[in-house]
Parts: sequence; C-alpha cells; structure tokens
Amino acid sequence: MCCSTDRSLIGSQDQRRRNTGFTLVEAMVAITLIALAGSALLLATQTSLDSSEYAFEQNLARGIANQIIDEVMGRRYGAAGASPYQYPLTAAPGEITSPQQRIVFDDTDDFNKYTSRPLRDPWAIELGQGDGAGGSRHPDFQLRDNYFDNWTVAVNVRYADPSDLSKDLTGTNTSGFRAVEVIVGRFDDNGSRRQLTTVRRVYGYVPPIN
Repeated sequence: MCCSTDRSLIGSQDQRRRNTGFTLVEAMVAITLIALAGSALLLATQTSLDSSEYAFEQNLARGIANQIIDEVMGRRYGAAGASPYQYPLTAAPGEITSPQQRIVFDDTDDFNKYTSRPLRDPWAIELGQGDGAGGSRHPDFQLRDNYFDNWTVAVNVRYADPSDLSKDLTGTNTSGFRAVEVIVGRFDDNGSRRQLTTVRRVYGYVPPIN
C-alpha cells in the first residue's frame, strides 16, 4: 500500500508539471514569432499603400498630360503667315511671360520647351486653385496650396520622321509632321525625381484647299 501511494503521488506531481503552461523560453520564442509576423504584415501594408499612391499619381499625371496635349491640338498648326516648316519651333518674345501663361500661345510650336514647377493652368494659376477662366475658385473648393509644389511638367514639340512617326528628326530637318510630348513627374522628399508619365501625340500639316 505504501509503495502504491508513492507512485500515485509521483504521477500526480508529473501531471501538475505538464499542466503549468509555457516555459520562459517557449514564451520568448512565441513573442518573437508574433513580432516577426506583425512586422511582415506592416511592411506588406505599407508597400500596398505606396503602390496604390503611385498608381493614383500616375493616373493623375496622365490626365494632366492629356489635357495639355488637348490644349496644343486646339491651336493653329503654325503662326499666321509663317511657313509650316519653320525652324526653330519656339514662342515669340511677346508670348513669353513669367510665370508662363499658356493662354497666350496661339500656335502649336509656342508650347515647345514649356516647363513649370509647380503645375499651373493656362492662366499660370497653380492647379487646384483656379476656376478655369483666369480667376480663383471658391476657397472651399481649392486644393491645399502645396499639393502640386513638387510636381513638374515639360513639353517638347519636334518634327517627326515621316518614315517612322515614333522618331523625331534631328538638327534643322523639318517635315509635315510634328510630335508633341508631355512629361509629368514629381520630386520626392529626398530630392530625387520620379517620372510619372510621358504622353506623345503626332499631328500633321494639311495644306489649305484653294
């Protein structure tokens, strides 16, 4: 009876030790694994947010570039009385303002080498501030003042190669085709520049019908 009771007590003590839970080492390993999983989740979430923001900026930049190209397409091919094969392609001195107002451009070559930072509308009002008619929109409907401060736009107008319209002619060569290219980008906080979009469109000269 004595020996039987001792075995029962030993068995009960072993059972209690098994039911006491995690050891300190096991707890530390579990905490470490949870921390690693949480870090991975946060990194994945941040990466997803960055990708979504970049995709949004690309779509916005593409819309801005297309809007500027539509401005170009709404102008005459060349200045009144000027040759359609004029060289160089540039705005006249009287069309140059500071900041540059695109509204004074009356033909497509005036847009060549136009640049702006921040982005501005045709009246040189920062995007998100103007009413589309040369004035300012109601303050309640304006973007914050610095929204486009780090955004840039550059416009190039060149003569296109008639044998391959995807290429531009070099030097003083001209043709009956021009290409307008709009590049929109932005500067990050570290000073590096990201190109968000490049939109190119080719258009041609159609002689007047007598």
